[in-house]
Amino acid sequence: MAAPSRTEKSSGRNVKTNSTIEKPPSKVHLYAGKMITCDATLKQFLMQLNHAQPQELQFVIRDLDDRHLFIHRQRFPAGYATVEQWLQYEVQQWNRQWTFQQQCEREDH
Repeated sequence: MAAPSRTEKSSGRNVKTNSTIEKPPSKVHLYAGKMITCDATLKQFLMQLNHAQPQELQFVIRDLDDRHLFIHRQRFPAGYATVEQWLQYEVQQWNRQWTFQQQCEREDH
């Protein structure tokens, strides 16, 4: 909205100024996403998985704190129905690779 112009007297001359009020650009960004709550170890795995993705598939919008991530709900590789399905698959693969299960022989006496 433009304010009316006014005339000011400066050093003996009339100077006409045109005052306008400009709104600063909006700093509000809206994202549709999901909040994930997990332990710190799983969160670090998800952050590493995010950074390993190409730019168009990086899914973390915001790292909120040590137990929460806000993620895009539409960024996931083809072949999965939802981002949840993809992340569950990735976590299962991670568990298979890094979980140690000792095989014990059963002894019946």
